[in-house]
Amino acid sequence: MNQLLQGGQYHRNRGSTSPKYPAWRTSEDQKVVIISKASDPFANSWHAQGGIAAAIGRDDSPATHFDDTLKAGSGLSDPDAAMILVEEGKNLMQNMLNCGLRVDTQDGTPSLGLEGGHSRRRILHLDGDLSGRRTMEFLQENIQKKKNITAIPESEVIKLITFDGRCTGAIIYHHDKDDVAYVSAGATLLATGGLSALYPRSTNPKYSIGDGVALAYKAGAALQDMEFIQFHPTAFCQPGERAFLISEAVRGEGAKLINNAGNPFLKKTNELDTRDVVARGIYKELESSGEENVNLDLRHLDNSHIQKRFHSIYNYLADKGIHMTRDLIPVSPAAHYMIGGIKTDLSGRTTMPGLFAAGEVASTGVMGANRLASNSLLECIVFADRAIHTIHSEKTGIPLAYNEDYPFSYNSGEREKYQKLRKKVGKILNKHAGIIRNGKSLRKGISKITALKEHYSFQPDTYYFTKAEHAINNAMVILESALARSESRGVHYRSDCPISTTAFLAHSEIIYGNPVSFKRI
Repeated sequence: MNQLLQGGQYHRNRGSTSPKYPAWRTSEDQKVVIISKASDPFANSWHAQGGIAAAIGRDDSPATHFDDTLKAGSGLSDPDAAMILVEEGKNLMQNMLNCGLRVDTQDGTPSLGLEGGHSRRRILHLDGDLSGRRTMEFLQENIQKKKNITAIPESEVIKLITFDGRCTGAIIYHHDKDDVAYVSAGATLLATGGLSALYPRSTNPKYSIGDGVALAYKAGAALQDMEFIQFHPTAFCQPGERAFLISEAVRGEGAKLINNAGNPFLKKTNELDTRDVVARGIYKELESSGEENVNLDLRHLDNSHIQKRFHSIYNYLADKGIHMTRDLIPVSPAAHYMIGGIKTDLSGRTTMPGLFAAGEVASTGVMGANRLASNSLLECIVFADRAIHTIHSEKTGIPLAYNEDYPFSYNSGEREKYQKLRKKVGKILNKHAGIIRNGKSLRKGISKITALKEHYSFQPDTYYFTKAEHAINNAMVILESALARSESRGVHYRSDCPISTTAFLAHSEIIYGNPVSFKRI
């Protein structure tokens, strides 16, 4: 989890991918503080395999990329946001290349991959399937050169500070020092990633439970489109092993999906359809067969090319005793990406003055109801850049000092109880807000989360009380938003309402203490 606080003043409390891109683009005359849960750079962006979509190919154009993005978004993508993404994204990627970002090349030009939903080869890769990691390393190296940036690892925000309806900074907890401090800031940017690790089977790091979403929600900022949780179709599936992502680019290079009888089963689609369609196809195959997995088949592909192109996946599977081009790879869907998030405008502003958001934690309107593969890193870069430009241009004033004592403690005795609660929340989400939902099941899930909220007994103002509250609030907004959208659209599929309707050509919105409402596009 990362937060970037612009113009920050750091104080001890007397009572007790991706932040990297916006930090890199900040002006030297502005003081920046980066708060990070873990020692850098282990965020979601670090784990991204697929790459970065940008229309730089000779046969490609921003207009074609725009069309593909809107088609994947199932009618819910904001056209203005999508146009900004593809046009500014192309230019910003070229800028990063000019600054030394090294992408994979072929015959001296960038090598472009193909993924589901794209009509052109436009996916830039870095070091094969280590695109996120190499991008983060590049940004990290550039940040270390900037004297105006202070990074505080092993820490996380536990509360956003507000005054007269404006965010004026954050209270942070230091894991390594076991104490609390606060940062007052003219502008606070949340770049905390998603919440898919709330689900029991997820491709995300275990700490990606949506803390940034929950913090903004509790502070009073609006959330948008929280019903749209994208499940990646092909995560490694083997008993006792985590849901390691098998990149969509593997299918882009020719891998086929077959069932355990050795037969193709995607009768009305193909391997490179959008993720929602492929994930539902696999889900239905597993439901009918009773099996735990289907398989990716690469046995017809060239081993040397696959080993070079996907070397980290290749090595991971080899450690599990699977040879990528000799053996079938067992896969099944896993929770992967939060399409909704904190509602922002086209400059990263949330509905709360002083609070900005970028990356997966933000809902810019680009993704609509289904994220187009490899648009996520591009969205981080484009809208973080716009947020920083806005912060630069707006006079945020001198950060307000926060002088109140904030009682907070870490009660290690509550860890086991919290882990049990997390498992319960995960089971509820998986059963009632998974790949296929229905109204009766969603209402039952809401009842279960309500019961958990009424009966959990954590000591107030403690670390695990805060984490439990975040998990429960995030699960509730997913369920309530999914129940309110009485249709099927993109990754949100209701078996009792299987048709998309014009009545729901609108973004869902929820503010703390209020029911879900809808805002027409």
